[in-house]
Amino acid sequence: MLAFFKKYRVLLITLLALLPTLLPIICGERGYAAPESCCFLMHYNSNLPLSKLIFDPAKTDWGFYQGRELSYLLDALDARFIGWCIKNSMSHFFSVSSMLFLLGTILLQQLMAAKVFPRLKWYIAALPSLMYGVAYVSRNTPFFRCSKPAVAFFATLLFFAVAMLMSRQKQFRLQRWENWAIFFSLVLMPLFDRQGFFVAGIFCCGAIACWAAGCMPQIAEKFSLDDNYRAKAGFCSFCGFAGLLVSSLWNLWICPEIIHSINGYYPNFEYQQLPPGALWNIGGGLPFVFENIGFLFISKVFLYINVLGLAVAGFLLFFAIKAYKGSRAPLILPLSFGASLLAMVLIGNMMTARHIMILNEDVLFGGYFLVCLAVFSCFMVVLLAVSGKAAGRIIVCMLLSAIVSGIIIRSNLIAEPGASTDHIYIYKLYRHRLVEFLNDPDTPKVMPMPFSNSVLIDYFRGGPGL
Repeated sequence: MLAFFKKYRVLLITLLALLPTLLPIICGERGYAAPESCCFLMHYNSNLPLSKLIFDPAKTDWGFYQGRELSYLLDALDARFIGWCIKNSMSHFFSVSSMLFLLGTILLQQLMAAKVFPRLKWYIAALPSLMYGVAYVSRNTPFFRCSKPAVAFFATLLFFAVAMLMSRQKQFRLQRWENWAIFFSLVLMPLFDRQGFFVAGIFCCGAIACWAAGCMPQIAEKFSLDDNYRAKAGFCSFCGFAGLLVSSLWNLWICPEIIHSINGYYPNFEYQQLPPGALWNIGGGLPFVFENIGFLFISKVFLYINVLGLAVAGFLLFFAIKAYKGSRAPLILPLSFGASLLAMVLIGNMMTARHIMILNEDVLFGGYFLVCLAVFSCFMVVLLAVSGKAAGRIIVCMLLSAIVSGIIIRSNLIAEPGASTDHIYIYKLYRHRLVEFLNDPDTPKVMPMPFSNSVLIDYFRGGPGL
């Protein structure tokens, strides 16, 4: 039995971390349909060719073109599968692709723990993934878009691959798998979402800074940065630049031409134009990051939740400094963690400058933070592996607190946000009635019913829809 567990440890822990997502489905939960979800379901299940549906930002993004048509392809497949289930009286509102990306993210976290930190005990290594799985399902993630879970997956792959690359003492060789993983992560994630473009851009700047530091004789001598290090940093810089170049060509030229050739119009780039000073919009970025970190560890929103998040980040940074004190490279982990926190804030700055609604309570603690949460979980794995016993116990207690908090939120032991603070409260309230009406077309549609849900019922019953 023990030999079986050791052999399939990664897979078994991954399935354990997925339980918070799978258990509600097994127990009969079928999700809910927000107004945007209803629009997408009707759009992607129409009889038009798939290419015409995907390359139509007027419908898929309400005219706010963002060059993320790769994610729309998966959204369309999700919507058609949901449509097929509805027509066969098995209605639900879950995104299969998002769940696969969730599975992949947790699997990569456990592979990193097993490959890079083999001495880390399995039940300790499982905690960050459990925290991520519980936080994912407690953040209200029905069928909407797969773009954020996709970028979270590629960000985790990038973290794992860079960890493998830098941990190898052997000479840099291009054909190793982690090099290709870094390249394809940075090329693909900007094509799924603008958040992926921000991640690739900040990673590229950081990699160039690391390469430049390695080229300075005084710094290189002090921190033993040899030609092998410079080759690795240079390769990461190239991959980041390649990702930005491919994304820019797709976003600015290739995709608009495809849209014009298929649907006869060019997209509007206005939404992509960030306001002046967006990068320094710390009034949006700081609460976006630290309120979300604080919300991981307590199941109720309160006035100083951002202070709690800042305190948690400060403790973890202190543990990172302490763990590597006296080593050959004492700053590598604290600098990496600090730089990642700064990158999260910069991403939050740009997103909230363009879309201030993200800071609303019911949106802030939703799916926008998934990418940052995936990276945060990876750092928790690293800190658990390198910290001393005392620091390790504190981190374990923090993770257990986050897991319990997420379970409490998900099981509704503490009430979900009410109608005054949650703009999709009414759709959660009527979710069971919606599924009942969709599963049985002969059941008379009883009002009251949210308008978009009512239109969705008419659409699948053969009515006019929108």
